[in-house]
Amino acid sequence: RLMVSGGGTGGHITPALALCEALRAHAPHSALWYIGRARSLEQRMARDAGVHFAALPAAPLRPGLWGLLRCAAVNLRGVIQACVLIVRVRPAAIVGFGGYVSFPLLLAGVCLRRTVIVHEANAVPGKTVRLLVRLGARLAYGLESGRDEFRHARTLRLHPERVCCTGNPLRRAFLDDLRAAPQDVPGLQPGVATVMVLGGSQGSRCLNTLAPQALRIVRAAGGALQAIHLAGAADEAQVRAAYADAGIAAYVAAFSERLGMLYRRADVVIARAGALSVSEICARGVPAVLVPFPHATDNHQHANAAVLAEHGAAVLLPEAELDAARLAGTVQRLLGDALHAAAMSAAARFLAVPDAAERLRMFIEQCLVTTS
Repeated sequence: RLMVSGGGTGGHITPALALCEALRAHAPHSALWYIGRARSLEQRMARDAGVHFAALPAAPLRPGLWGLLRCAAVNLRGVIQACVLIVRVRPAAIVGFGGYVSFPLLLAGVCLRRTVIVHEANAVPGKTVRLLVRLGARLAYGLESGRDEFRHARTLRLHPERVCCTGNPLRRAFLDDLRAAPQDVPGLQPGVATVMVLGGSQGSRCLNTLAPQALRIVRAAGGALQAIHLAGAADEAQVRAAYADAGIAAYVAAFSERLGMLYRRADVVIARAGALSVSEICARGVPAVLVPFPHATDNHQHANAAVLAEHGAAVLLPEAELDAARLAGTVQRLLGDALHAAAMSAAARFLAVPDAAERLRMFIEQCLVTTS
């Protein structure tokens, strides 16, 4: 039996479900439980994947005294309910993938002295991860920063057997689509340079505004190109209209269930620098322009982007310094210099960990052996 938790965005949910896939492939009769919020994205995705789901109350920390009191009250209720659930289900291990959703379950697991593994997808560990690890949780992580701020064993004072770099697990369907032959995408033509724009699961107003303007500049300079743009629900119609006005063929959607198929068509990717997007870019091995979300907790998106930039796999453009002309110039250089683009692709593939889900599964088994 295994419990997993993580929620709020696809970046927390997708790795959890990828681990469930790896566990089922290894042990088909595993009893898997996904713990999250009621009526949430994680509930829908877990049930679509055929994983048992149980709901627990959880709340993020909000500013002010009232926000603090509400957060404490809701999460205390969540911890109590999680303790009852753990005693009833008796999981061999509990694995958390981030988001405030997972905190009550993981804290309850630590308090009950169960085997708890925290997976940190980003290059900088969050405060909750550091707290849980110091309370006794094991740590798996997805990105090496190359700097001392997240040299995990030293920073968190861990013994080597309690920490492992597993990479960030990706769903099997995504990896299968990457390996498949390129498929037709509505509105796009084969053989035309394709720029893919990703703003994360919530969409990015900055990229939704600047990317169509930048690609209009590239096209006006004589560059033949087309676009794939996942804009989020709020800006989908506006982005589609912007490409039509610029005369650029584009496939525009709020999101896609076949992301691997779309990546397969991309020659350059413009994206935020969430851990999942960064890992997908590496798995595809495609040159990237990364624009970190400047308000991310602990500036972790900048640290994620820096990992790729330091290895020559991406160009890092801070949002504060970005305009349409600079973005257009960067895209033109990547599309116009085949040797440079090939070197970036190779650097991205070097950082990829396509078997991350299996590595995480093996680390969980190792943790169970050392605690038995």
